[in-house]
Amino acid sequence: MTTLLVLIHHNGEWDSDNNFVNYSMEGIVVNTDVVFNGFIQLIAKHLNVDTSLNSLEIRYKLDETTIPMLIRNNMGLQVYIGLKKKTRNFKDYPLCITWKVIDIHHMVPITDGVVDNVNTHFNTNDFNNTNTLDLVEYNMSA
Repeated sequence: MTTLLVLIHHNGEWDSDNNFVNYSMEGIVVNTDVVFNGFIQLIAKHLNVDTSLNSLEIRYKLDETTIPMLIRNNMGLQVYIGLKKKTRNFKDYPLCITWKVIDIHHMVPITDGVVDNVNTHFNTNDFNNTNTLDLVEYNMSA
């Protein structure tokens, strides 16, 4: 089993120049065969972030001139792991971790696979505005 040492920056914020600032720094050990959901859980556990209440966002920069890249699935994670394998320098490609509270007011409760109590409010402007898109989130783990 191959592992990588990964530097993480957290409790920070992105500034207007796409730099992650005012952060804390730690290191983690990551198995190279990890899948995205396991990766999220590893980071969340290390940082004591409850993923049932918070959504993690994981980004990194290739260099100072690029915009941050988002790791959002297994493919993005494998690209990151591939980069880390090539350099092996602990300080290269630190992960910048942010999280936000999940907005539970927009969650739809589901019982036995049936959507309960969905209330949708429309007015006549909703049907004439092609720029409006209402989304419904489903929390299947509840």
